[in-house]
Amino acid sequence: MKRLVLERTDGHHAYKRGVLILTGGQSSRMGQNKANLPWQGGTFLTKLLEKTRAVDPIDIVISANAPLDLHLLPGQLYASHPLSDRQGHVALNEAEMCAIKPDYTMRYQWVMKDEPTLTVYVVPDQGESRGPLSGLLAGLTAGRSEVYMTVSIDMPFFNHFSFGSTCEMLKQLGKAPTDCVVPILAGRLEPLAALYSRRCVDSIKTLLATGEFHVRALFDKVKTEYIAVDDRALDYRNVNTPLDYKMAQALLLNTQRKVPMIFVVAEQSKTGKTLVSTELIKAFTKLDYEVGYAKSDGHGFTMDRKGSDTWLASQAGAKAIAISGPTQYAMLVSHNKKKDIVSLAENLLVDLVIVETRSRGMLPSIEVLPSHTESSKEDLLGANSVINGSFVVADVKTGAAQSEDFERAHFSLTHIDDLAMWLKQQILPTR
Repeated sequence: MKRLVLERTDGHHAYKRGVLILTGGQSSRMGQNKANLPWQGGTFLTKLLEKTRAVDPIDIVISANAPLDLHLLPGQLYASHPLSDRQGHVALNEAEMCAIKPDYTMRYQWVMKDEPTLTVYVVPDQGESRGPLSGLLAGLTAGRSEVYMTVSIDMPFFNHFSFGSTCEMLKQLGKAPTDCVVPILAGRLEPLAALYSRRCVDSIKTLLATGEFHVRALFDKVKTEYIAVDDRALDYRNVNTPLDYKMAQALLLNTQRKVPMIFVVAEQSKTGKTLVSTELIKAFTKLDYEVGYAKSDGHGFTMDRKGSDTWLASQAGAKAIAISGPTQYAMLVSHNKKKDIVSLAENLLVDLVIVETRSRGMLPSIEVLPSHTESSKEDLLGANSVINGSFVVADVKTGAAQSEDFERAHFSLTHIDDLAMWLKQQILPTR
């Protein structure tokens, strides 16, 4: 009875939850451990840990099957050790922080100045090919909270820790408790960003023992509640391939810029950069964007001469134009040093800027390819290329079919409208 009273009256304590971070995927399509991918000055894992700390969980559990790099985590981690300098704990040095091996369950104390100490567990997910269900089991078994907000490491934008309600899992006397609260996005279940009770442990063990490795199978075994999250689509965006990662970085950059940008680049001159740029201007104008055009010119220029690139951009519907040459930049202001094209583009008062430049593109770049290019991975990412392949999210060439691989998407010159819609959905902030 005492426990029930506490649960019903002490909202600050009884309804707090832990956070479980699943990092045990094989990352076969990404080609490297997603937990350690650089993100916002840290990594996917360290930035998610920072966001997690801000919601004041009871504890954090990290389920992993590969070494974790936490050297960019703010504050200090302490591990249990008999010869300690902190009440039974010893500080990890940088080398130890760079390679935390989940060989067995480890308990750490995460200490930050002027903030409460937080317990972090790193537990081994030895599920091999059994998927996230084994990671969920490992985390729920090791943690000390009754309820865990479980998040997959491949959701770098996730910040919806208010999702669901722990109260729903600790219902008042006489009612059956809820075991899972699962988000639904556009009719699709999102089981790897859901709320789970430790009451699920026995059911998970049963599923794994019978060879059932899908998390969704759990929902038929326990009491599950579903909540629509269509208004939080970005939180549930997955990053599974190098292209997904580039698109996520591009979206982040465009969110931080004064004005979003798309760069059009080419290995060779006379391949159609201006044609692709003007077609994109037309396509985004049809999508109700006010589009600007910025161009880097290495030879000098005349503004808006009929037939010039800036004239063509204006005819295509560009609402503002900037151009930078060796001794001038628009509006024909004399200077002694070439003006950076990005800084010019940022000052155009539009919704979006198409930046045309041969080789100085940034994320996100569209590479214009000659029609005869085979577009093999070796050709596109060759060491001698003047284009930085890590910035290229798609390419365009005459006759190419629309397709996508792990590194970039491929579009035909006749499908620029499709390219514009894809870019809008993937790398432009919601207006």
